[in-house]
Amino acid sequence: MKTTLQTPVHILGFDGGAATVKFRGALAKIATWPASAYSRTHAELAVYPVLQEDAAATRWYDLYWVHQTVVHFPPTNLAEESGSVGVDFVRIKWIASLPAPPGVPLDQRLAQLPEPSLDGFTPEQIQFLGGEEAALRHLRTQQEIAVRTDRTMEIYDWDAYAATVLPHLQAPVPKLTEGQRAAVALARYLEAQMAAEAARASVLSHFSNAFTKGDLDPLGEPGELALAVETVDMTLAEEHPVRRVLDAAAVQG
Repeated sequence: MKTTLQTPVHILGFDGGAATVKFRGALAKIATWPASAYSRTHAELAVYPVLQEDAAATRWYDLYWVHQTVVHFPPTNLAEESGSVGVDFVRIKWIASLPAPPGVPLDQRLAQLPEPSLDGFTPEQIQFLGGEEAALRHLRTQQEIAVRTDRTMEIYDWDAYAATVLPHLQAPVPKLTEGQRAAVALARYLEAQMAAEAARASVLSHFSNAFTKGDLDPLGEPGELALAVETVDMTLAEEHPVRRVLDAAAVQG
């Protein structure tokens, strides 16, 4: 049976998530947690990978209580003047540092190698390698070299690691202060506003397509169409494509 955690767990990665994807997957095998959402009353939990130059055997990840808030992101290029506003996590309190995961023993990883296969090799390639037996030995040697020199996240026992760090994730969840709740509410409002703007742009685009194609019946009577469009965007000017087609439809009706 999986352990049920009381707060969303955000395992935040960098470099495409390479530092956290294995950890996240292993933890999900043994635990469940609420969907990532804005908590109105309590902190959320975030796991941050330690940058390589700061990492040590005793500190690979830092565990923090966090909440979400509105932040200002600096310009990403010279064309931007003021950057942008978005939502991000702010750290409330450090909980613990998590050690490096245990490595899978080399002999165990070598024992898990699949049998080499000559599928895809041409007869000429097999002959160049000295025949089938020599070619298979060559492939096995290449496999073993790859395992011995592997320094990726694949060499660690992530299932064992998730089990050892799970107790750290079961700490009592602190309540947010009034100011922290206000910050979370502001973040929720900003994302809702951005979602509404995106939805309005989508509606106007689909309205334009429907009007241009003359597919108006699913949208109601011309008067209802005008009310709907003005509800979506009251600033439509006379020269707007939606307004022109809408007015033409009203005349025809």
